[in-house]
Amino acid sequence: MKPSSLLISLLLAATAILPLTALDSETSAPSEGRVIVLGMDGMDARSVEKWMDSGDLPNFARLRAQGTFAPLMPANPAQSPVSWATLNTGRNPGKHSIFDFVGVSRHRPDGKLQVPSATVGFQKSATHSWVAQVVEEGIDFNVAVGAGAGLGLLLMLILLKRNKGAAVGALLVCTGLGAGAATVLGESVSETDLTFPSWESTNQASEFWVELDNEGIPFRGQGTIVSYPAPELKHGKLIAGLGAPDAKGGLNTSAIYTTQTERVRERKTYKTYPAWAESDATDMKVKSGQRAGATRIYQMTADGSAKWQSKLFGPMNGLRMQQIGDRLAKLQGNNDAEAYKESQKLSALRSNRDLLQTWCPMTIGWAGGDAAVNLSVDGVAQTVALDSWSDFYFVDFPWGEGVSTSAMVRFWAEKDGDGLELFASPLQVDPDKPTPGHKFCWPENFASEVAAEIGPFETLGWACQTHAQKDAELSDASFLGDIEYTFGWRNRMLKSAMAKDDWKVLFHFFGTPDRVCHMLMRHFDETHPQYNAELANLEYPFFGETIPVKDTYLAIYKKMDEVVGYMLDEAMAENDTLMIVSDHGFDSFRRQINLNNWLAEEGFLDFKTTNRYGLPLSKSTMKPLLRRPFGYVDWEGTKAYSLAIGKIYLNLKGREKDGIVSQADADAVLKEITERLYEMTDPESGEKIVRKVYLRDEIYSGDWWKEDFAGGPAGIKEGAAELTIDFAPGYRAAWNATAGGMNFIDKETEDGPVVANGDFVYDNTSPWSGDHCGVDMSVLQGIFYSSRPAALPEGDTWYDACHLAPTVLNLMGVDAPADYDRQSLLVE
Repeated sequence: MKPSSLLISLLLAATAILPLTALDSETSAPSEGRVIVLGMDGMDARSVEKWMDSGDLPNFARLRAQGTFAPLMPANPAQSPVSWATLNTGRNPGKHSIFDFVGVSRHRPDGKLQVPSATVGFQKSATHSWVAQVVEEGIDFNVAVGAGAGLGLLLMLILLKRNKGAAVGALLVCTGLGAGAATVLGESVSETDLTFPSWESTNQASEFWVELDNEGIPFRGQGTIVSYPAPELKHGKLIAGLGAPDAKGGLNTSAIYTTQTERVRERKTYKTYPAWAESDATDMKVKSGQRAGATRIYQMTADGSAKWQSKLFGPMNGLRMQQIGDRLAKLQGNNDAEAYKESQKLSALRSNRDLLQTWCPMTIGWAGGDAAVNLSVDGVAQTVALDSWSDFYFVDFPWGEGVSTSAMVRFWAEKDGDGLELFASPLQVDPDKPTPGHKFCWPENFASEVAAEIGPFETLGWACQTHAQKDAELSDASFLGDIEYTFGWRNRMLKSAMAKDDWKVLFHFFGTPDRVCHMLMRHFDETHPQYNAELANLEYPFFGETIPVKDTYLAIYKKMDEVVGYMLDEAMAENDTLMIVSDHGFDSFRRQINLNNWLAEEGFLDFKTTNRYGLPLSKSTMKPLLRRPFGYVDWEGTKAYSLAIGKIYLNLKGREKDGIVSQADADAVLKEITERLYEMTDPESGEKIVRKVYLRDEIYSGDWWKEDFAGGPAGIKEGAAELTIDFAPGYRAAWNATAGGMNFIDKETEDGPVVANGDFVYDNTSPWSGDHCGVDMSVLQGIFYSSRPAALPEGDTWYDACHLAPTVLNLMGVDAPADYDRQSLLVE
């Protein structure tokens, strides 16, 4: 008998032993009416109101007329992870512990103090341990497992109506027997322990969908923010949004490929290098590509006439790194010349981690006059027209010894002068073949089911190519094309959910209004320092029309208006309740403020002017110090420092590694800094820059706003910054200051140039030209809509991010947790 036939026989025989008497569970009858929450990130109350009144947003205006519209006060600060965490949990940041996109770390992994450094503020890095199963011969292990699972699924469907327990048992037994049969029928399966990079949320409060789940109310979430890894709900399904990593384990890594040796853009010229791997690098110290923030730029390698080669890189090859470590350990102490030579090579290779990435081949067919590119990735070819996006490629990245991981990727193609440029999107996790430990959805097959219905979609939590445009000046055309694509699959996903009857509460997320305003405000705002009328009037295809880029602000709001029209006219049943919320409004980001330069100017921060030998430092010789967190700071004379977006921390004795401010003096120092902040003036315009300074104990309550180091390495609470600053519209914290950076100039002296303090306010020259972080919250409000009239509870004077969670629970008849910060809105 053939091995495959024997496998099926074994699986069929095994199902005969499954019991048919397991208890069946009953589901209670659903109550009338559903609740739908649409999250529309970055929708600005001022803009919505203006365009409703002008007739440009008729469906939003209709929703306002039949129910409720109000500006929504964001959480403090008005940043997406902070505000969405508050919307989701009904609690202020002091209770959920997310205070900024950027956090502070004062501790090494062993718990000992270190110089403060910037870290991700809403997640912490982690690793997932996994066992790679290597199959050497006989029936392929994955085929065997798949055959067992397939048969089990068939039996489960047959048995579901009779006995749910037996149905689930059939699936589990057949899957397990499939794996076992692979070994019985001649398989040689070895196991290798590996790790894969991952992330964990720092949110410490339960979301409203967890409260619903506890009461047995079915929930469906599509793009839930700061909820990675996805919680294992008993009665719900969800796909995580912001926080879900890409297929490399990062948060937004992409690549650019060019035929040019130099990539010249408006703000910078990028030197390019070929893509090298261990297999073809003759020198283990060779540079592979050129980094540009979260993007890496590679020079394609010519391979004959009109043909080019390169590599698409995947995750770091942990298996190969493990092999190198094992080999170096064996070579240690071996003085043989060949062993020494091998040891040197392997040490250099281990240091040059770029060569240790997994990869798959790319072949590019293109000549200068061609209107399209013949692009083959991992052996699969597509013809990609210039100025367009490809379909998804489904690729595998071999690790060696039969181990591989999978991903999905799309490419944009455009001309670059007389050359060609390709942009590879961040690698998306394939829902059908997720990377090890990736928990972006629950149940584990939920995303796969959705993709089977609506087509493949981006699984990275932060969709849209904002980071590549910010870091590597990706073109407006490619950015807008991706915006249209992202809106398309999100809209299909919403319609898919609205056609289902397996949920009582739905949360669905749209992020495109936020992304458009972040990147294209320089074309909308005629007072922006980057505004160029010629560029603002360039026309691009956008949702079936060709429009000037300056009009895409209104255009994306109109797409949101179409969603509202669909909900009101087609999707909602009579007793359904629709609520629409955004996490913040939006503003133009014209000028940036480096608070560390300002603190130095005001005498609160000292920086080094001599090296360890007492010799004067110049701007050039200061550079090595700038590579380390706060390496430039003289802590003995520093009372305060800044990192994150508009935050100031005290250099507190006993808390910071080299703290000098005592607890007794802390309030006086904060009072002095606050008074000076209110006097901060733009030397160019004379405008006062700071609108509001918040003390942390005035805006937060709960267990997480104040630091606590008593819990040991695993229980450290870093707490919130002492001061949170709201700037006047048009201003935001400087890019380099968010990571603790500072600007320096050279001051000429008799002994040569000596480093001196640089400007603290200057123009924003980044394509990331719109923002909301650290801008006056009284101006920068989000939106709240309800399809039913709603009123504030007694004592409240504004609609607040804390109102959403208790309102959802109240509509479902669920009591709100006692530590919620606000009561439910009064919905008719």
